Amino acid sequence: MLVVHRAHLLEIMLRLAFLLLLCACRISAAPSFPAGVLQIVDSLAWASKTYAPENNSISTERLHELTKNAAATLSQDLGDELEEQALTTAAARIADAVLGKWLFSGGCVRNFTGCPSGWGRDKGQCTPPENYRGFCGGFSLSSLAQKSQTGKEEFAVKCKLDWPCQKVCLLNFS
Repeated sequence: MLVVHRAHLLEIMLRLAFLLLLCACRISAAPSFPAGVLQIVDSLAWASKTYAPENNSISTERLHELTKNAAATLSQDLGDELEEQALTTAAARIADAVLGKWLFSGGCVRNFTGCPSGWGRDKGQCTPPENYRGFCGGFSLSSLAQKSQTGKEEFAVKCKLDWPCQKVCLLNFS
């Protein structure tokens, strides 16, 4: 039976963990390690040099078991990190869509009888200002008039267009 010193075991495990991470990143096309991995590897390297007694040894079977467990843990952690990144991205997209909808069509009933706020109007055409950062170009007021209220709101959200709110009808109860 092959006997391996604990210090050598830790060094082998660190090298194996590093190689597994490189392979996992290459397979998943992830450009970086999960958060905290480099600190863990550094602390393991420090611990192996500081606390590994030279006279203790470990069997090859135990080394394989530890290596297998370490690989499974690293694989699970990498999968968890990738899943968390995907969920964060999806949540940000949903929040952006909800906020955009509220900004450009919510909060009040919009007055769609003209060009969006800040846009120019020339011969029935609405033209964007130079600082416009939306996704649509100029459009005709006649094409806008043909859309339903819902269609106009969807157009405003899609193109990031801001129309003014309709004036509120104030009732006089005196």
